[in-house]
Amino acid sequence: MATATQQDTDTDQGQQEDTTGRTADIIVRTWSVTLEELRANLNHNPEHAQELFIWCYLYCTDPSHPIRREEFAAKVGFDHTTVLKILRGTN
Repeated sequence: MATATQQDTDTDQGQQEDTTGRTADIIVRTWSVTLEELRANLNHNPEHAQELFIWCYLYCTDPSHPIRREEFAAKVGFDHTTVLKILRGTN
């Protein structure tokens, strides 16, 4: 028979997995584009810049360590609207 502590821990872990999945989905949506759209939108940039930005996108939208677009922008020293313009190909 499981103790109350074990049951609480099991419940917390189950809820954490659900929350993490929803959180990852929400964070991916902050990027406002799909990978295919991003590739098309970056087409006018040099190949090395495309590869770098796509790598960042894939890293940030990975469910194991999701990062919001706004957080990414702050970490690289850009305004989040500048990153959005790059994502949309309007930079």
